[in-house]
Amino acid sequence: MVTATLPPFAKQGTRIDLSLSAIGDADSLLGGTLLVTPLVGADGEVYAVAQGPVAVGGVSAGGAGAEVSKGVPTNGRIASGAIIEREISFDLQGLDTLESH
Repeated sequence: MVTATLPPFAKQGTRIDLSLSAIGDADSLLGGTLLVTPLVGADGEVYAVAQGPVAVGGVSAGGAGAEVSKGVPTNGRIASGAIIEREISFDLQGLDTLESH
């Protein structure tokens, strides 16, 4: 699974970070590369496209009859790994009132 958060007022072409999690029976994302992946919003529209080498914060090693894991090798991040393709429009001038708390 690949997820990212669109920052407020993000413009087309802006790079954003993303997170990855292995689904299924994968043991590790270590040394992995994310192929071109569209990031789709709840409305079904593509908002960004992601790809790149995965940075993993954990490791796992196994041998004859034993396995050791440190951290979570099935979760990773790609810094600046997605490029925003579609902006979310927001017009401050169209608001009658603006409240700040």
